Amino acid sequence: AEAAERGLVSEFRLKLEKLDNARDRFLSKDEEEKLMIHLPPEMRPLVRFTILTGLRLSEALAVRPQHVQGNILRARLKGTKLGRIPLTDEAVTIINENDWSGLYFKSVQRSFKRAALQCGWDDVTFHTLRHTTASRLVQKGASLVQVKELLGHNSITTTQRYAHLAPDYGEALLKLLD
Repeated sequence: AEAAERGLVSEFRLKLEKLDNARDRFLSKDEEEKLMIHLPPEMRPLVRFTILTGLRLSEALAVRPQHVQGNILRARLKGTKLGRIPLTDEAVTIINENDWSGLYFKSVQRSFKRAALQCGWDDVTFHTLRHTTASRLVQKGASLVQVKELLGHNSITTTQRYAHLAPDYGEALLKLLD
């Protein structure tokens, strides 16, 4: 603010977003396995691929094998962004061995919701898979900046909802000062 008053920089305002963490439900490995049992077989590869990439449903449905170069997926993300998503070997195998071009957004959502309800979860949607990706990464030590870039968030504020899942975050940070 002082620099803006002196005319050194243009004025900007820091906008803080309110986060509703009630929608930050994610699946444990056991819950993922339980869900897979209740999903139609043709949806299982798509769901696993989505957990491995963090893609939104619309983004995942658009992926084709020709979008993969080595272990990198070139995908159109939300809006007009083009993303380069690193892929595990499992994700590459899934996309090369499965065709979900016959699956449609609304029918996938309905089938997914039905499977989640059969598991006894009324708080799980397809988007929960994206939260699962982010949550697992943070729990295993990925930085919030890395997760932000992978998921294509515009703001680190969006990614900060996962900060509480970082193991020993404060201790690891302080060790850097030694």
